[in-house]
Amino acid sequence: MLKIGITGGIATGKSTIAHKLRALGYVVLDADQASHDLTAPGGQALPEIERQFGLDMVDEQHGLNRSKLGTLVFNDQTKLAQLNQIMHPLINQILTKQLSALAQSGQQLVFVEIPLLFETDNLIKMDQVLMVTVENKQTQLKRLLKRSHLSKKEAEQRIIAQMPLEIKEARSDYVLINDNDEHVNEQLNQILMQIRHSLA
Repeated sequence: MLKIGITGGIATGKSTIAHKLRALGYVVLDADQASHDLTAPGGQALPEIERQFGLDMVDEQHGLNRSKLGTLVFNDQTKLAQLNQIMHPLINQILTKQLSALAQSGQQLVFVEIPLLFETDNLIKMDQVLMVTVENKQTQLKRLLKRSHLSKKEAEQRIIAQMPLEIKEARSDYVLINDNDEHVNEQLNQILMQIRHSLA
């Protein structure tokens, strides 16, 4: 089974590409969905997050207070590393189980959306990597501001806290530039042709 990781930077449009792939009938697993499940009310990661970061990190619905924890960890690299040490092994367990089931069912190709694929040293080994990026950094900033309740300074801090896009691009097999919708489908179709060729 060919496993292709989808990655990129914050607000570069990874989920948009994943959605397009699902609409085309491809199987796409999602590390962020696994993360949300782990931090939903009763989630497996919550007790350790409470222990390390405080009881106020859980909201009134007994799920993760994402905004409070986000503000804390994105301003402190040590705390971000602490959170990653809690979350990544659990996310990897979920994805490994899903991948194993797909392999046993005879699936030939699966995409896995992993935003921090390179930052986590690709603990789940991908065969190839599809990087979703932007050429215009202002596009990234505008998208992040539009979808979040962050100030411009907070949004810029979150972008800066991540591995530079250029480093991720250099380590990827396929690079899709997602500045505007006009050329995205064409690029994606070309990449899919290359992937299908590698399966033949």
